[in-house]
Amino acid sequence: NGGLKPEYTPEGFRAAIKIFMSVLMDKIWELQQDETMDMEVRENMAFKAGEDLRKFVKTYTNIDCNELYKS
Repeated sequence: NGGLKPEYTPEGFRAAIKIFMSVLMDKIWELQQDETMDMEVRENMAFKAGEDLRKFVKTYTNIDCNELYKS
């Protein structure tokens, strides 16, 4: 990009987060299958991954993903 800001729109950022979360959940599912985790552990792990992603985005962009999806 030659050092230029990419200028993602809010909709583009929302789409990128949604794609990343979908890919992440797919890989989490594979890990859970490989390790034959029980359902409660799987649910907790998926919930924690979502919480951690939300916190990461908020920390580094000041964007609350819950608010991002309300628009």
